[in-house]
Amino acid sequence: MIAALAGRGRRTLTIAVTTVAVWAVITIMVPAVVADPYQMRLLTLGAVWAVNAVALNIALGYAGLVNLGQSAFMAAGAYSVALITTKLGWNPWLSLLAGLVIGGVAGFLVALPAARIGGHYFALITLAAGQIMQVVLNNWSSVTSGANGISGIPRLELAGFVFKDAYDFFYLAMTVLAVVAGFSLFFRRSYLGRSLVAIRDDEPAARVRGVPVRQRKLLAFILCGAFSGLSGGLYAFFIGYIDPSSFTVTQNSILVLSMVLLGGAGSVYGVIVGAFLLTLLPEYLRFLGSSYLVVYGGLIIAVILFLRGGIASFPSRFVALARYVSRSGRLRTGPLRITSDAVAGDGR
Repeated sequence: MIAALAGRGRRTLTIAVTTVAVWAVITIMVPAVVADPYQMRLLTLGAVWAVNAVALNIALGYAGLVNLGQSAFMAAGAYSVALITTKLGWNPWLSLLAGLVIGGVAGFLVALPAARIGGHYFALITLAAGQIMQVVLNNWSSVTSGANGISGIPRLELAGFVFKDAYDFFYLAMTVLAVVAGFSLFFRRSYLGRSLVAIRDDEPAARVRGVPVRQRKLLAFILCGAFSGLSGGLYAFFIGYIDPSSFTVTQNSILVLSMVLLGGAGSVYGVIVGAFLLTLLPEYLRFLGSSYLVVYGGLIIAVILFLRGGIASFPSRFVALARYVSRSGRLRTGPLRITSDAVAGDGR
């Protein structure tokens, strides 16, 4: 028993060290290799969106809670950062932390009434939250500046180093993504994470086993809102300007939901791949002109149809297919077995 646990611990440590090493190499090499500033901008946006997708994965992938109001949490973080830095003159790093906290508070306020129910009604409440946020951002012009948005958001600076462009900001975005993804992986293996998965798989059974279902749902949404608010803060600092059009349900919530479903709900690595893919793919299909949306939608539908578990399920499905092909080949080309009935038949 002890030997098995020790072996499992060594495997986990090896995977963790390998993942960190690969992540570090990617983070360092990508800005050195990518010469086009526009491509670098897309990759940095992909990292920011990936933080938001990992946040949604805690609610959807772990707890099974369909959240159609993710845009509200991201907007809460982005506008908090913009208002605190431009109107109150706070330190940008403190405002980024404030965006994380305010996003978590927003998640708590949305989940407080929604956690009592489930299924489609839960999703409708989150959808309403996203629409309410849009109304507030557009009409509370004395604070949010309405459709004009907020500009003049200062650059982040650390020990004299200013994150002034996409190349610089990519390091920050990837570092934040690594921290959020690492926390998400650790949380999934904790007692709290396992209780969320139990609720997702069978809520009545989890309730019978003594899992405080409502409290766990609140926790999932607080974490989801906090990390989404953090991604909103990163977005505000990177773009330098925000307005309500960046946080609509269709252009934000549905996009992040697609990233999670395409990558594989419940898989942190798959969700990150899905976020980068849906950020980059539309731009690489622009050469198709007006028909690029057809190809773009067709590719997403194909992945959903043939990879039910998202991109994260591809390795296991590929291995299963290889085993099936190998087994079928052995059956067709296996040694010929001559039985007595066959011999008798040949004699006739």
